[in-house]
Amino acid sequence: MPRVTHVKKAQKDQGTCDFCGKPIPVGSAYKWIAPKTSKYSSRRMVRHAGHPSWHPWEYTQALWAMVAQIQYEAEQAINSAESADDVQSALDDAVSAANELAEEKRANAQTVEDGFGHPTSTSEELNERADALEEWASQMESVSVPDYPEAEGECEPCSGTGKVAEEECEACGGDGQAKVTDDMIDEWRSEIDGDVLQVVQDSGI
Repeated sequence: MPRVTHVKKAQKDQGTCDFCGKPIPVGSAYKWIAPKTSKYSSRRMVRHAGHPSWHPWEYTQALWAMVAQIQYEAEQAINSAESADDVQSALDDAVSAANELAEEKRANAQTVEDGFGHPTSTSEELNERADALEEWASQMESVSVPDYPEAEGECEPCSGTGKVAEEECEACGGDGQAKVTDDMIDEWRSEIDGDVLQVVQDSGI
Protein backbone atom coordinates (compact mmCIF):
# COMPACT_ATOMS: atom_id res chain seq x y z
CA MET A 1 0.00 0.00 0.00
CA PRO A 2 1.25 3.53 -0.73
CA ARG A 3 2.48 5.45 2.29
CA VAL A 4 -0.26 7.48 3.98
CA THR A 5 0.82 11.01 4.82
CA HIS A 6 -1.11 12.74 7.62
CA VAL A 7 -1.31 16.54 7.74
CA LYS A 8 -2.71 18.24 10.84
CA LYS A 9 -3.49 21.57 9.18
CA ALA A 10 -3.83 22.25 5.47
CA GLN A 11 -1.89 25.29 4.31
CA LYS A 12 -4.09 25.58 1.22
CA ASP A 13 -7.30 24.11 -0.15
CA GLN A 14 -6.85 20.40 -0.88
CA GLY A 15 -9.71 20.00 -3.28
CA THR A 16 -12.42 17.38 -2.79
CA CYS A 17 -12.28 14.46 -0.37
CA ASP A 18 -12.53 11.25 -2.37
CA PHE A 19 -14.49 9.57 0.45
CA CYS A 20 -17.32 12.00 1.20
CA GLY A 21 -17.10 14.34 -1.80
CA LYS A 22 -16.86 17.42 0.41
CA PRO A 23 -14.09 20.06 0.12
CA ILE A 24 -11.00 20.06 2.32
CA PRO A 25 -10.41 23.78 3.03
CA VAL A 26 -7.45 25.59 4.55
CA GLY A 27 -6.89 24.62 8.17
CA SER A 28 -8.42 21.14 7.85
CA ALA A 29 -6.69 17.97 8.96
CA TYR A 30 -6.31 15.54 6.08
CA LYS A 31 -4.34 12.60 4.73
CA TRP A 32 -3.13 11.69 1.27
CA ILE A 33 -1.53 8.94 -0.76
CA ALA A 34 0.10 8.94 -4.19
CA PRO A 35 -0.28 5.47 -5.73
CA LYS A 36 1.62 4.79 -8.92
CA THR A 37 -0.34 4.71 -12.15
CA SER A 38 2.70 3.71 -14.20
CA LYS A 39 6.43 3.30 -13.76
CA TYR A 40 7.04 7.05 -13.87
CA SER A 41 3.76 8.60 -12.75
CA SER A 42 1.35 8.62 -9.83
CA ARG A 43 -1.90 10.24 -8.78
CA ARG A 44 -2.65 12.03 -5.54
CA MET A 45 -5.67 10.96 -3.50
CA VAL A 46 -6.83 12.96 -0.48
CA ARG A 47 -9.30 12.51 2.38
CA HIS A 48 -10.38 14.19 5.58
CA ALA A 49 -8.32 12.90 8.50
CA GLY A 50 -11.32 11.31 10.22
CA HIS A 51 -12.31 9.07 7.33
CA PRO A 52 -11.17 5.45 6.95
CA SER A 53 -7.97 4.84 5.04
CA TRP A 54 -8.01 3.56 1.48
CA HIS A 55 -8.78 -0.02 0.55
CA PRO A 56 -6.39 -1.44 -2.08
CA TRP A 57 -9.12 -1.69 -4.72
CA GLU A 58 -9.71 2.04 -4.43
CA TYR A 59 -6.30 2.86 -5.86
CA THR A 60 -5.33 -0.14 -8.00
CA GLN A 61 -7.02 -2.51 -10.42
CA ALA A 62 -4.47 -5.27 -9.78
CA LEU A 63 -5.94 -8.76 -9.54
CA TRP A 64 -4.93 -9.21 -5.91
CA ALA A 65 -6.81 -6.03 -5.02
CA MET A 66 -9.94 -7.10 -6.89
CA VAL A 67 -9.85 -10.46 -5.09
CA ALA A 68 -9.38 -8.63 -1.78
CA GLN A 69 -12.50 -6.58 -2.51
CA ILE A 70 -14.58 -9.70 -3.17
CA GLN A 71 -13.32 -11.23 0.07
CA TYR A 72 -13.89 -8.07 2.10
CA GLU A 73 -17.44 -7.54 0.89
CA ALA A 74 -18.33 -11.21 1.41
CA GLU A 75 -16.85 -11.25 4.90
CA GLN A 76 -18.68 -8.05 5.86
CA ALA A 77 -22.00 -9.48 4.68
CA ILE A 78 -21.43 -12.88 6.30
CA ASN A 79 -20.35 -11.41 9.64
CA SER A 80 -23.54 -9.33 9.79
CA ALA A 81 -25.79 -12.17 8.59
CA GLU A 82 -28.82 -13.02 10.70
CA SER A 83 -29.87 -16.15 8.84
CA ALA A 84 -28.54 -18.93 6.65
CA ASP A 85 -30.20 -17.21 3.68
CA ASP A 86 -28.17 -14.07 4.38
CA VAL A 87 -24.97 -16.12 4.34
CA GLN A 88 -25.97 -17.87 1.12
CA SER A 89 -26.76 -14.54 -0.53
CA ALA A 90 -23.31 -13.23 0.40
CA LEU A 91 -21.71 -16.36 -1.04
CA ASP A 92 -23.75 -16.08 -4.24
CA ASP A 93 -22.59 -12.49 -4.68
CA ALA A 94 -18.95 -13.53 -4.16
CA VAL A 95 -19.30 -16.36 -6.67
CA SER A 96 -20.79 -14.01 -9.26
CA ALA A 97 -18.03 -11.44 -8.70
CA ALA A 98 -15.27 -14.06 -9.00
CA ASN A 99 -16.76 -15.51 -12.19
CA GLU A 100 -17.18 -12.02 -13.66
CA LEU A 101 -13.53 -11.28 -12.93
CA ALA A 102 -12.56 -14.59 -14.55
CA GLU A 103 -14.52 -13.70 -17.67
CA GLU A 104 -12.72 -10.37 -17.81
CA LYS A 105 -9.30 -12.06 -17.62
CA ARG A 106 -10.27 -14.60 -20.29
CA ALA A 107 -11.52 -11.83 -22.56
CA ASN A 108 -8.23 -9.99 -22.07
CA ALA A 109 -6.36 -13.16 -22.99
CA GLN A 110 -8.41 -13.50 -26.16
CA THR A 111 -7.68 -9.88 -27.07
CA VAL A 112 -3.95 -10.53 -26.74
CA GLU A 113 -4.15 -13.68 -28.85
CA ASP A 114 -6.21 -11.93 -31.52
CA GLY A 115 -3.64 -9.17 -31.67
CA PHE A 116 -0.68 -11.51 -32.09
CA GLY A 117 -2.52 -14.19 -34.01
CA HIS A 118 -1.44 -16.89 -31.54
CA PRO A 119 -1.21 -17.57 -27.78
CA THR A 120 1.51 -15.73 -25.89
CA SER A 121 2.98 -15.96 -22.41
CA THR A 122 0.77 -13.04 -21.41
CA SER A 123 -2.42 -14.67 -22.71
CA GLU A 124 -1.48 -17.95 -21.05
CA GLU A 125 -0.96 -16.17 -17.73
CA LEU A 126 -4.32 -14.43 -18.08
CA ASN A 127 -6.04 -17.74 -18.79
CA GLU A 128 -4.34 -19.31 -15.77
CA ARG A 129 -5.65 -16.50 -13.61
CA ALA A 130 -9.13 -17.03 -15.04
CA ASP A 131 -8.88 -20.75 -14.25
CA ALA A 132 -7.86 -19.96 -10.66
CA LEU A 133 -10.76 -17.54 -10.24
CA GLU A 134 -13.25 -20.04 -11.62
CA GLU A 135 -11.89 -22.74 -9.31
CA TRP A 136 -12.29 -20.41 -6.33
CA ALA A 137 -15.83 -19.55 -7.42
CA SER A 138 -16.63 -23.26 -7.74
CA GLN A 139 -15.35 -23.93 -4.23
CA MET A 140 -17.47 -21.12 -2.79
CA GLU A 141 -20.47 -22.35 -4.75
CA SER A 142 -20.12 -25.86 -3.31
CA VAL A 143 -20.05 -24.70 0.33
CA SER A 144 -22.91 -26.00 2.45
CA VAL A 145 -24.18 -23.23 4.72
CA PRO A 146 -25.01 -24.45 8.25
CA ASP A 147 -28.66 -24.06 9.22
CA TYR A 148 -29.51 -21.25 11.58
CA PRO A 149 -30.28 -22.66 15.05
CA GLU A 150 -33.87 -23.35 16.01
CA ALA A 151 -35.22 -23.81 19.50
CA GLU A 152 -37.68 -26.63 20.09
CA GLY A 153 -39.79 -27.70 23.02
CA GLU A 154 -40.53 -25.94 26.26
CA CYS A 155 -38.41 -23.38 28.07
CA GLU A 156 -36.12 -25.14 30.54
CA PRO A 157 -35.80 -22.37 33.19
CA CYS A 158 -39.56 -22.23 33.72
CA SER A 159 -40.43 -25.79 32.58
CA GLY A 160 -42.83 -24.35 30.04
CA THR A 161 -44.95 -22.47 32.59
CA GLY A 162 -43.78 -19.02 31.55
CA LYS A 163 -43.10 -18.07 35.17
CA VAL A 164 -40.21 -18.33 37.59
CA ALA A 165 -40.94 -17.59 41.25
CA GLU A 166 -44.28 -16.07 40.23
CA GLU A 167 -42.49 -13.67 37.90
CA GLU A 168 -42.50 -13.69 34.10
CA CYS A 169 -39.71 -15.91 32.83
CA GLU A 170 -37.01 -13.77 31.26
CA ALA A 171 -35.68 -16.65 29.17
CA CYS A 172 -38.88 -17.16 27.15
CA GLY A 173 -40.72 -13.89 27.70
CA GLY A 174 -43.53 -15.68 29.44
CA ASP A 175 -44.77 -17.91 26.61
CA GLY A 176 -43.12 -21.06 27.93
CA GLN A 177 -41.42 -21.87 24.63
CA ALA A 178 -37.68 -22.42 24.23
CA LYS A 179 -35.79 -19.62 22.51
CA VAL A 180 -32.62 -19.49 20.48
CA THR A 181 -29.84 -18.60 22.91
CA ASP A 182 -26.70 -16.53 22.43
CA ASP A 183 -24.65 -19.69 22.88
CA MET A 184 -26.54 -21.37 20.03
CA ILE A 185 -25.94 -18.36 17.78
CA ASP A 186 -22.25 -18.24 18.77
CA GLU A 187 -21.90 -21.91 17.87
CA TRP A 188 -23.56 -21.27 14.50
CA ARG A 189 -21.23 -18.35 13.78
CA SER A 190 -18.29 -20.55 14.73
CA GLU A 191 -19.43 -23.07 12.10
CA ILE A 192 -19.76 -20.24 9.58
CA ASP A 193 -16.18 -19.16 10.33
CA GLY A 194 -14.86 -22.66 9.71
CA ASP A 195 -17.10 -23.88 6.89
CA VAL A 196 -17.76 -20.70 4.92
CA LEU A 197 -15.34 -17.87 5.64
CA GLN A 198 -12.34 -20.17 5.31
CA VAL A 199 -13.27 -20.92 1.69
CA VAL A 200 -13.80 -17.22 0.94
CA GLN A 201 -10.42 -16.35 2.43
CA ASP A 202 -8.53 -19.16 0.65
CA SER A 203 -8.72 -17.83 -2.90
CA GLY A 204 -5.43 -19.41 -3.93
CA ILE A 205 -4.68 -16.31 -6.00
